[in-house]
Amino acid sequence: MRTLIDKETGEIFEVEEDFDLERKKKYVEKKRTDELFKSAQNELCGNFIFFIYNNLETIEKEISDADLVKFMYLATYIKKGCYLMTDNNTYITKKMMQKVLMVTDSNFKRFYSNMINLKLITEDNKRFKVNMDIVYKGSERKYKELNGVKLYKYARIYIRATRTLYIQNYKRPKKLAIAFKLIKHVNWKYNILAKDVYTQDTQDLEALTIKDIMELLGYFSTNLSRFKEDFYGIKYMDTVLFKTVQSKADYKTSYIYINPRFAFRGNKLEDLERTMGIFKID
Repeated sequence: MRTLIDKETGEIFEVEEDFDLERKKKYVEKKRTDELFKSAQNELCGNFIFFIYNNLETIEKEISDADLVKFMYLATYIKKGCYLMTDNNTYITKKMMQKVLMVTDSNFKRFYSNMINLKLITEDNKRFKVNMDIVYKGSERKYKELNGVKLYKYARIYIRATRTLYIQNYKRPKKLAIAFKLIKHVNWKYNILAKDVYTQDTQDLEALTIKDIMELLGYFSTNLSRFKEDFYGIKYMDTVLFKTVQSKADYKTSYIYINPRFAFRGNKLEDLERTMGIFKID
């Protein structure tokens, strides 16, 4: 027998040693599966940043599509403390920031002013820091230590994909902005666009339809062709960013998946492998 004390009530009770052994077994198994997920994720997707999209909602209407895309691209350069740094660990200066973004003087001046005003980027002794409430790179445990709150309502945004997509689309930011705007609608388990992001039972899952998505993004029904071009026209490594899977004639039964090499919300290996399979990614 083993004596345990409930820290909240002070109650003392006895449990079988088997209970403790079973708990240890579950811990070891969870750690093993977590490591398998991390290994597969690193191999297939690479490094990532946490996008805490919920905290962006308060300024969502104040940030343009172009600025959102630039901000998310810059965020892939954050290092310890959320400072902007090159891959060689050199602090990114204001001049370097413009070069990284590949924009004109006037475009950059406007963007920089907006970022400072919205407090998405702050200057600290000629070093630039990205708002940790919106994006973060590091362990979830460390985030809680730094902020006093647990990471919540986030998605992993993969650095390699984001940089490639920006370079390919920075002159047409609206297309790429679509992806970042829809992140908050991605279901945790299935990586599909859904009304309830936490539902795990497929019987209860309400997927967002094309009509729903058009309304969310501000496309009129008369702009269907333009929407399709913008929505399905983004590709990463010859694979679409959004994929519609439909097994019945009624489009309302279709599911729209987001490419897990760009963004993934879950933390289970089987969920990652299933979504990779949808996109035929080996």
